[in-house]
Amino acid sequence: MDPSGGLGFRFELTQPGSPAYSNAAASGNDVLRLTGGTPFASALASGNAITLDFTGTSPLVGQTYRGGFYADNGGDFLGTIRNASFNYLGLGSGESVLLSTIPDSANFGSGNVSGYVTQFTIAVPEPGQALLMILGGAALAMQRRRR
Repeated sequence: MDPSGGLGFRFELTQPGSPAYSNAAASGNDVLRLTGGTPFASALASGNAITLDFTGTSPLVGQTYRGGFYADNGGDFLGTIRNASFNYLGLGSGESVLLSTIPDSANFGSGNVSGYVTQFTIAVPEPGQALLMILGGAALAMQRRRR
């Protein structure tokens, strides 16, 4: 796949765990299967938007969702997608997403294949972010109290 020219992606993720690879209608999570040797002709950059839509579910901290990209025999492609612009829809206040790729065996209807899939883990913000949010809320409350 050639990501040049600002190519973007949107994936709906509605069930924790792996998608039903062999049944797209019941998958729960969108998957773009990339076949061949190297999944991407070049690394994704900030001009490549990847939108992850969790609005069809209620994600909980610690849950993992697999989907998005699946690369047959292409090796771990995390470094290739890491610099894309990620947009997250449907997360709770202060939640973030940890991005990783993991080896996974999938059956797309013609037998098992081995490859890597993107994995998204729902996480709480880093302590520094939480502290900034608390301080910001306290400053806002004090400002309202003065009025």
